[in-house]
Amino acid sequence: MKKSIILLSILTALIAGCYKDKGNYDLSDINELTLSGSIPDTIRILQMDTLRISAVVDQSIPVPEEKLSYKWSMFTWPNSSVPEIVLGTTKDLKVAISSKPEIYALVLKVTDTETGVDYFKRFYLQVNSILSEGWMMLEDRPDGHPDASIITPSGDIFRDIYRGANDGELLPVNASTIRILNSLRIGQSVFILTPDNGIEVDYAGFRKFGEAKDWFFQAPEVIKPEGYIYTKLGVTAFFLNDGFTHIYAFFNDGPQKLGAAQKGNWRISKYMMPNLSSDDMYFYDDLNQRFLSHANATINSFANPGGSAWDMNNVGKQLVYAGPSINTYYNCLMKNNNEDKFFVYRVNQGAAVPAAEIHEVLNAPGIASGKFFQSSGLYLHMYYASGNNIYLLDIPAQTARLVYSFPAGTEITAMELKQSPTSLMFPYTEDNRQLVAATYEGGEGKFYSFSIGNTGDFTNNTYSKVYTGFGRIRDLEFKYRK
Repeated sequence: MKKSIILLSILTALIAGCYKDKGNYDLSDINELTLSGSIPDTIRILQMDTLRISAVVDQSIPVPEEKLSYKWSMFTWPNSSVPEIVLGTTKDLKVAISSKPEIYALVLKVTDTETGVDYFKRFYLQVNSILSEGWMMLEDRPDGHPDASIITPSGDIFRDIYRGANDGELLPVNASTIRILNSLRIGQSVFILTPDNGIEVDYAGFRKFGEAKDWFFQAPEVIKPEGYIYTKLGVTAFFLNDGFTHIYAFFNDGPQKLGAAQKGNWRISKYMMPNLSSDDMYFYDDLNQRFLSHANATINSFANPGGSAWDMNNVGKQLVYAGPSINTYYNCLMKNNNEDKFFVYRVNQGAAVPAAEIHEVLNAPGIASGKFFQSSGLYLHMYYASGNNIYLLDIPAQTARLVYSFPAGTEITAMELKQSPTSLMFPYTEDNRQLVAATYEGGEGKFYSFSIGNTGDFTNNTYSKVYTGFGRIRDLEFKYRK
């Protein structure tokens, strides 16, 4: 009986397999959608600008335009850490982009509403800040308060950045310094310092984060900012407050806050000399006129090995200025205590004998009254501003020469050399090839840019660009693209 049932089942299956299906299964072509035109795969736009895109959609089986629906959406890229942002539902997109500067995925979805067939096209949308790159400055505004301005690489000028980003809040009238610091770990930081406070702002939108008291685990009783600097790779931060340093390492777990003051029998100069990585740093002690070394969160004196050009622990001179030179060298401009006699002490951080060379300055007009100094990372040169003149000090030649004179009565209010902390990670264009100066002439602030030629002199012996119409410019700092 069991065998009969199995045989019957097999016969039934064979008969069913021979049955001719007379159903209507005719296949129809679908309307295939494609995007044509010249829309680039990567679209670049400035934050707060209007994004305009006209889509041209080709159809294999055309239907009326009203039968197509559109959706433009934006996502963070490569990780969609925020929900979909719908920018528009029409074929042509016109929308202001207020999202923070970074790279996004921009997706166009076109749907044939009759068939339900979807077409997707992805682009990359790179949102750049108007503050992404350029020369930033603090300039006086008509109401007596300074504010931040920027000159972009294309020559556009944006003013009143701080008050515009902070609902009209004004910077303190005594704001004097702007510091822009780059780090491998946290990106970019922007600080505005006053003699008794400091403000940190967002690097992209310039929104205020907090004030100096917020930077510490426990704020010191006296807030007196004198400098803020990172090591060259941005691994450790050093904040100089009233002669003593406070530090924090970015790679430590926990809150990124400054620790207690590194106190001792010293008073640290504002011209700190960072090394490449870790928390290695050289200081000059203004109190005892000596060099000090910082490593492993500790400040130490130097050994005095044979072959030293001087005793690092007993210099006995005033430090006028210190700045980075070629490779691992720093140029330190020194002055005798009781006379206007100057020397350049060259310190080599990468050598077992750091006290490398001494060059006496024999002929340098105006150096005793110099206001601003910059050290070249290309040549054994230093630039300094005195009166209405800019000079080039040729260190091995022990003499300085005039490289540019502004009109009589002009005051130079700031001067800065475009100089990357390290080209390994922060490759500036025109690195060590552009020097800028701010002047105040007849009630007007001006910004001059000079290109540096192969001899260290300015190309064609004059400026390459000038921008006018500023208030008095208090400080300058280059902002690397971010």
